[in-house]
Amino acid sequence: NASSGFSQPLDIYQSHRYFPSDLLFPENHIPDLSKLKDDQVDPTLQRFFSAAKNNKGPGKNNPLYLAIGYLYLKKEDSRKALRYLDHHILGNFILEDYRMEFQAAALNLSAQAKMEKKQFAGAIGDLNESMSKRLKIFRVYPESPLNSQIPRGLAETEKLLGDANFQIRNYKAAWRFYRRALMREFP
Repeated sequence: NASSGFSQPLDIYQSHRYFPSDLLFPENHIPDLSKLKDDQVDPTLQRFFSAAKNNKGPGKNNPLYLAIGYLYLKKEDSRKALRYLDHHILGNFILEDYRMEFQAAALNLSAQAKMEKKQFAGAIGDLNESMSKRLKIFRVYPESPLNSQIPRGLAETEKLLGDANFQIRNYKAAWRFYRRALMREFP
């Protein structure tokens, strides 16, 4: 059926294709990035940068840039994490739900830094964007394995929104966000 091809997003970068992990890890040992120790993050980043430089072609580096964004999150560098997650991943990326979750986490981190500098309006903007990304994961990717974590992430963001609104003396909004955070159900 020719019309059924239009119901699926066009993936011109073929992000669904197998990614050759031996490009990065010839010894066939793929590290669990979530378990890297602090002293392992920078060497792993350098390895990913080197692989991205050698891996030519649009969209072929998408998994690398997702990992680089995640590693910058581990380093608590929200600015660099967002730069890779927002601007380096091309096309209709098959791991878009993960990218959006990492973006939401980086926005929360950015908001916390802004709150420390008393830039509450900027923090509220970042937190609202973070909420939107997490809600979109829930709505657009109902089968995502991240959906079990989304309520906790939303509650953390709502708590931060409550804190920011409290600081600018918008007590009604602060109370609303605190209440919503407390009412979230976690799986």
